[in-house]
Amino acid sequence: DVVVLDKTGTLTEGRPEVTDTIWFGNGHAAAHILLAIERLSDHPLAQAIVHHLEADGHNVTAAAAISAAAFENIVGRGITARVGGKRYIAGNRAMVIESGIDITPDAETEASRLEADGKSVVWFAVSDITDDSTHDKGGVLAIAGVTDRIREGAREAVEALRSMGIESVMLTGDNQRTADAIGRQAGVDEVIAGVLPDGKEAVIRRLQENGKVAMVGDGINDA
Repeated sequence: DVVVLDKTGTLTEGRPEVTDTIWFGNGHAAAHILLAIERLSDHPLAQAIVHHLEADGHNVTAAAAISAAAFENIVGRGITARVGGKRYIAGNRAMVIESGIDITPDAETEASRLEADGKSVVWFAVSDITDDSTHDKGGVLAIAGVTDRIREGAREAVEALRSMGIESVMLTGDNQRTADAIGRQAGVDEVIAGVLPDGKEAVIRRLQENGKVAMVGDGINDA
């Protein structure tokens, strides 16, 4: 009755590319730090940022010399590491907010513009750490807009499902605005966004209450 489709790598090609990098204040001076910590992640978005920064001529040698401590990959959020006594974050909006870092109106405006174009936004922020219990709010250093093209034939496949009387649902951890834009391109009947990997099962179980469900995905979290 319902086919649930993952977004990245299923409806899209799964080859994200950075199209926009917007720096705030003197954030550009920390580009080599962003490159260094993103190199520690094997996430497709991280790999896209690494490729972009290296191709854009950022100081690869300086990045290689950075020693990052306390690296952590937070599922469904992003990555964090400490460099020179500061905590750096590269991840989604929720991770920045949960870290107590203020998002300025200009950063929010730029992010909203990118998301409305169907681009995923990666936030790069810093928090100054003074000890284990206190830190100031730090700030957003940059955002990156990442696009992943709709897979050839995806829209036709969704239309074929509709002609068979089967509802299509796109299920993704991406934010609602970006997901809605991709959903419109693919022509799916419903978009469910902002779902962490361990929350996908709950969505499937809820949909199963109204009929038989098929799930299509390419990632470990989909499995």
